[in-house]
Amino acid sequence: MNVLPDPIGVELGYEWERQTTTWNLTGNLAQYEARAVVVQAAIAPFEPVQLVFAWTQATNVPLIFGQVNFFMEFDVCFYRSQLQFEVTPKATGFNEGRDRSLSPTPKRDRAFRANYCILIIGYGNVPYHRSGQG
Repeated sequence: MNVLPDPIGVELGYEWERQTTTWNLTGNLAQYEARAVVVQAAIAPFEPVQLVFAWTQATNVPLIFGQVNFFMEFDVCFYRSQLQFEVTPKATGFNEGRDRSLSPTPKRDRAFRANYCILIIGYGNVPYHRSGQG
């Protein structure tokens, strides 16, 4: 599950009282209430996608990308030994995602591979831009 910390949700213009769908978080965040919000997100250089977040009132948590639905929209490969990761848009065809590591494909050519991540998310006309080490 994607998790949006309270300060970022407020900066995006969300109002806690107006978000009516509640989610129960687990683990370290189980003590906090969470509300569902849909965010238009752009992971540069790809087209924007809608991501569903559990917006929590916790202030001491990072922005978290989870199975629902970041990893449903993007394919991500982690290169631990190089301290890098690679992000590509999700495969849309049956064979598109197969054997990518063996030979370059048009999709792989569009991959974003770095140890630096640029995230732009927005709510209405209020953009939030965050860059950081991956």
